[in-house]
Amino acid sequence: MSLETLTIARDCAVILLALEVMVLLAVPLFVLLKVTQGLGRLMPKIRPAMRKAYQVELRVTGIVDRGMVGIRAPFVWLASAGETLDTWHAALRRNFFGGR
Repeated sequence: MSLETLTIARDCAVILLALEVMVLLAVPLFVLLKVTQGLGRLMPKIRPAMRKAYQVELRVTGIVDRGMVGIRAPFVWLASAGETLDTWHAALRRNFFGGR
């Protein structure tokens, strides 16, 4: 084989590889195009259901928040009452026993 034949074969191989890459990239791009077009037609039908799901989620979040406040309130009260008693105790010790 001559050097000229190898050069032509190399050039053909590069061209075939470039075509293969273009074809392999075209398939996912075509699928992405069709999915995007399908979503464009589907969104007007889905939008009311998504809005309703969002409203339900807001309602559930409000219920959960109120429940958490109700569950947490006694613990917060106990912690603050304990801190208040500690502060009073420290103040009384300081005033009556001179800081001992």
